[in-house]
This record gives sequence, structure tokens and C-alpha cells, in this order.
Amino acid sequence: PRLLATAHMLNLARGLVIALAILLAAPSMAALFGCPEATEAFRAIALVPLIRALMHLDQRLAQRRLDNRQSLLVEVVPQVVALAATIPLIGWLGGYAAVVAITLCQAITAIAVSHAVAATPYRVLADRQIVFRFLRFGWPIMLSAVPLLAIYQGERMIVGGVLGVEALAGMTAAFLVTMVPGA
Repeated sequence: PRLLATAHMLNLARGLVIALAILLAAPSMAALFGCPEATEAFRAIALVPLIRALMHLDQRLAQRRLDNRQSLLVEVVPQVVALAATIPLIGWLGGYAAVVAITLCQAITAIAVSHAVAATPYRVLADRQIVFRFLRFGWPIMLSAVPLLAIYQGERMIVGGVLGVEALAGMTAAFLVTMVPGA
């Protein structure tokens, strides 16, 4: 229970840091993509990592017991809900607002499902010894994520900044169609 509660605390801290970074970078990102009118959409997207930081991590404990049912529900149900909401939200909001609403819908649903399927109560705790265990274990994984972040986000910034938002949309669609099924 202490390990899980500390993992929740670290997840919250990470979500706060990422949300703050997105919030602060929103004007620059919108300008880089040549659409300063989308600044508020970029700012609103900062809510997603903040919301997802409230994820109940009990599903990870189930995976350790070789039970992936919770993880399956936490992954699939939000995607189905977001897919079902896509057409109505596009019709109602359109543009950037629809994308933001769909993304928020998916994040909120993931949190709700993670808490609904959890067998343990959600707790947050800052156990210093466990934090250092997590950091010792996770620092190589975090370092390996830096090049991936640079590649995936860097190419999007270049395409969006040089070729425009329409080209970025086409590239993103092609990426999703080819990479997501394989993943």
C-alpha cells in the first residue's frame, strides 16, 4: 500500500510538471505552428496530463499477478467513449475545441475507469525511501525517453512550423494509421 500511494504521489507530481510545461509553452507552440489563435487550445490541453495524473495505479498491481483485465478496461473504454463522442463533438464545437474536448473526454474516462476497477483505495503518500527506489529504478527509462520525445515531437514541430498545420494533420493521420495498430 505504501508503494502504491507513493507511486500515486509521483504520478501527481509528474502530471503537474508536464501540465505546467505545456501551459507555459502554449503561446510559443501555437506561434511555431503558425496558428496563434490556437493558444487557448494548447493551454486547455495542459489539463490532460493533470487529469491523467489522478489515475489509480491498482491496474499495475493486477498486471504483476498476470491479470490484464483492469489494464484492458482502462485502455479500451476511454478510447471507445472518445470515439463515440467524436462526431457529436465535432458537430457541436468544431475545430480546435472539438479536439480538446475529445482529448479531455478520453482522459476523464480513463481516470473514472481506473478508479472503478481498482481493488484498493486511492491514497497519496510521500515515502522518501520509496521515492528513491523509484528514481533508482526509473532513471535509465527516463533517459531513454528523451531521444524518443525529441524525435516524435521534434519532427512534428518541424513539419508544422515549415509546412503548416494541414501538412502536420496529414502526417499525424498517416502516423496513427501505420503505427498504432502495430503498437
